[in-house]
Formats: sequence, structure tokens, C-alpha cells
Amino acid sequence: MEPEVYARALLERLAIAGVPDVRAIASALKVRVHEKALERCDGMLVRVKGTARGVIAVKNSMREETRKRFTIAHELGHLLMPGHDDYGICSTEVIESWAKDLRAREREANAFAAELLMPLSLVTQLVAAAEPSFAPIDRLAGTFHTSLTASGYRFAAVTS
Repeated sequence: MEPEVYARALLERLAIAGVPDVRAIASALKVRVHEKALERCDGMLVRVKGTARGVIAVKNSMREETRKRFTIAHELGHLLMPGHDDYGICSTEVIESWAKDLRAREREANAFAAELLMPLSLVTQLVAAAEPSFAPIDRLAGTFHTSLTASGYRFAAVTS
């Protein structure tokens, strides 16, 4: 199954219809999020193997709250998607990256995070007839509290 399907199912299960609050989602799943002085990584998932239980640590020195939100959503993807049991420490280079040479599980966690934070149904309403420009990307970023990078990739993915 596609990562976006897992994110949509989670939003539906939690009855989230508007702009998602990733920290509230983690709380609803009983996943604690801590900001820590991490080195060599932006986020870390410590999980009970074989379960959807765990704790997420986010690098406290990241200045952008948007980046922290994406990191939390990315780690939730690792926690909830099948086949991600051995993923837990995510470097700066893999989170919010859509590089073609990125490992499949990291691309999946990013796709999950993008859908969780910027649900397709809401994004398409905002950019349905938008011409490619900075304005709709900035509108996505402001609406969903996401970075311009993540918003730009999302815009490109859902428009022609």
C-alpha cells in the first residue's frame, strides 16, 4: 500500500478534517514527543519492536517549527507503516528530501509525512486552478505550517 493511504487512514481514524496538528496526532496515539540535543540526526524514533508504541525525539536546535513538525510526521510514518521496524534514527539528509537515491523506506516516510501534514483533499482545494508560481506554494506553507520546500514538492506532486 502507498504511504499516503496509511496517512489518510490515520486522519480518518482520528476524525481530523481540518489542518492536522502533528503533535496532537502523536498524543492521540500515545506517542510522546521530546525535544532533545541530538547530534548527527534531526529525529529519532525509539519503539517497542513489533508495535505502534514508541517515543519520538526531535532535535531541539532546529529553528523552524515547520521542520520539527515534518520530522515528527516522518517518524510517525516509520512507526505506523509495515516494514519500517528497523528505522529509527533519521539524518538531516533524509527528512524532507525527495532525492531519487534516497532509500525507499525514507521516501515512504516522507510521503507519509507530506500527506499527514498536507492532506490531498485540502491541498487540491487550495491549488486547484493555481498557476505554477511562488504564491500558491507560500499559501500551502502558511495554511499547513509546513516549510516552503515540503510545500513546493507537494504543489508539484498534486498539480499538472
